[in-house]
Amino acid sequence: MKKILLFFLFVFLLPVAANAQSKPDLRTPHEKNGANYTATHIEAIAYYELLAKYFPEKCTLLKYENATDVGKPLHLFVAGETNVVRIRDTPKPKIMIVNGIHPGEPEGIDAVMALCRDLLTKKRELLDRLVLLVVPIYNVDGACVRGCCSRANQNGPDEYGFRANGQNLDLNRDFMKADTRNAKTFQRIFHAFDPDVFMDNHTSNGADYQHTVTVIGTQHSKLTEDFGRFVKTEFVPAMYKDMDAKGWRLAPYVVTKGSTPDSGIVGFFDTPRFSRGYVALFNSIGFITETHMLKPFVERVRATYDLNETLLQQTVVYAERIKTLRKKNEVEDFAAPHRMVWKRDETRADTIVFDGYEAAYRTSAVTGQLQLYYDQTKPYTRKIPFYDYYNFTIERSKPYAYIVPQAWERAVEGLKNNAVPMKRLARDTILEVEVRYIENFKTVLEPYEGHYLHYDVQTRTQTARVPFFKGDWFVELTPRYATFLMEALEPEADDSYFAWNFFDACLMQKEGFSPYVFDTVAERLLKQNPNLKTEFELWKQINSPSAREQLDFIYKRSPYYEPFHNRYPVVALPKPIVLPLTD
Repeated sequence: MKKILLFFLFVFLLPVAANAQSKPDLRTPHEKNGANYTATHIEAIAYYELLAKYFPEKCTLLKYENATDVGKPLHLFVAGETNVVRIRDTPKPKIMIVNGIHPGEPEGIDAVMALCRDLLTKKRELLDRLVLLVVPIYNVDGACVRGCCSRANQNGPDEYGFRANGQNLDLNRDFMKADTRNAKTFQRIFHAFDPDVFMDNHTSNGADYQHTVTVIGTQHSKLTEDFGRFVKTEFVPAMYKDMDAKGWRLAPYVVTKGSTPDSGIVGFFDTPRFSRGYVALFNSIGFITETHMLKPFVERVRATYDLNETLLQQTVVYAERIKTLRKKNEVEDFAAPHRMVWKRDETRADTIVFDGYEAAYRTSAVTGQLQLYYDQTKPYTRKIPFYDYYNFTIERSKPYAYIVPQAWERAVEGLKNNAVPMKRLARDTILEVEVRYIENFKTVLEPYEGHYLHYDVQTRTQTARVPFFKGDWFVELTPRYATFLMEALEPEADDSYFAWNFFDACLMQKEGFSPYVFDTVAERLLKQNPNLKTEFELWKQINSPSAREQLDFIYKRSPYYEPFHNRYPVVALPKPIVLPLTD
């Protein structure tokens, strides 16, 4: 009898016990460790490995080796389609979510882990209608440097990562210049999958107010009319409505026009250095969440979860419209002149309902001076202006193509990394083309993200015979890449490669003159050229120059002055031209 009972236990009960033990614990590290805990990089990747292991029919985890500045891999979690080759051309909408660009703002890291789990377990119907691409932690470098205190104004979690990466660069200023391996890897991932909608999760700094979560959307003014109207009047309002139903009053990201929100909020502009501005170059609709730094961390995680879920839900609702309008925007934008260097329109504003706190001033016990504070005992709900319209200041016809000399490897690398189709000159060639000279520009006085950024660039154009060499790059504009190429290669653009110092060597004069020798030459040049003498005399009357400056004026208008000084090396070809090209 005892043998029969043992046999029964072995055959029937032990498999049940084993099955119970093998059932995975799908609680996230945040859920396991408490309301003020955020997952480490190791814990986050282990959690996505767990999901990929137990739901192989619905998701996979891709690993990009040596893809960060500290040599660690970058991961991409893919759900809704496991055959990655099919993703780019899938009819389903594709949403990319990036977490931990700033690891000290970690809500997205924890919220999106829970969202992915729920899509694989409780919300499979939603997952079946989309493809989700998640970067668990983008700034791996900063995430691995955990501490308690670098976010002095933030209410938890107890420990978190650091804002900058291994090069001490802010990855949310690196999307265009791509100084980091992290950014180069992101560019390759982005172009491999071409997401329709993009989300980047953050925590705010700034004013105090009642809203737990705010959002920044793609700047509608930069889009073509139909696409911009859709984003502003349909898609974003649908997100607000859905979040309201979930118990969150959504508001625009709070950048105040004056000292407090009462003065109005201004739309945060998305130049391509930022994630949202970069993805917009390729007609992806971009969003950034900004949860409020002073709200409890667990509340910020829940709000981030709900806003990311809302994005997925609304993307599914509008999937067909989004795909149609993306293509339409691409075609219409390609046919129109390129607009760049945008300025906020101070004459136009929408009216929004804002939940704030009354602002007041008190004498600081530290400084003895008046200090602004927000009185949380005096909440208010009132209408305030939202300045979210921008106007372009430069309009440039799109060229047929650019020629980028191979000598400028940093620019060529940037184009290649963004998957731009290019061909090469098959032999040395001399062309009569319009070249641009950098006439004037300003530069920041202190280093900004590893560069001395140029701005307010002015150029002049003249015709010249220019030698190009076998292997120089011929880049024809196409609808997919035209906007990116204009923003990268037009020197006046906010985040152009020129602005980020890729071409600074062209600004240095390599030859000069000795005044005691050139003085006699200058005298001869003025005698031979009456127009030059007239221009010179007028210039002297206006400027009262030194002797050296006078000689330099003549030198720079003489045959002795090098034609390459200040000449921008990239040449735009306005119309088709027959060139010897090779793939």
